[in-house]
Amino acid sequence: MKFINEDELKSMVMFNMTPLIDVVLLLIIFFMLTTTFIYQSGININPPHAKSSVPEVKRALVISITESGRIFIENKEVYPYDLEKELASYIQTHPELKTVIIKGDKDVKYGLVVRVMDACNSLNLKDLIISTTPEQD
Repeated sequence: MKFINEDELKSMVMFNMTPLIDVVLLLIIFFMLTTTFIYQSGININPPHAKSSVPEVKRALVISITESGRIFIENKEVYPYDLEKELASYIQTHPELKTVIIKGDKDVKYGLVVRVMDACNSLNLKDLIISTTPEQD
């Protein structure tokens, strides 16, 4: 009968963690590369509720209108009298954007939303989406 000394027992119990760490790191890198993030602007807007809504579009120009009437193209504030000029220069630098999402606060003046829609229409941006939040049951 062969006896196992204590040194041999310790060497048999050893577990190699390197392959496990390699696999975990590869999984982390895979998930980081395949994850898509939805960009939400930092402008505080409380959109109105709607019973039905269209799913979010992957890439679109976002125009935000705050309750106080401030207009933002993406995150850049634009004055109402410069809206069409600023919108035209933005479209010139980003010609692939054909969809416009208008994110207006629920208490914003209707005329301001119409002004934004007119500016988009004059630049031949016909695919306009009014952003809402779904009603909660």
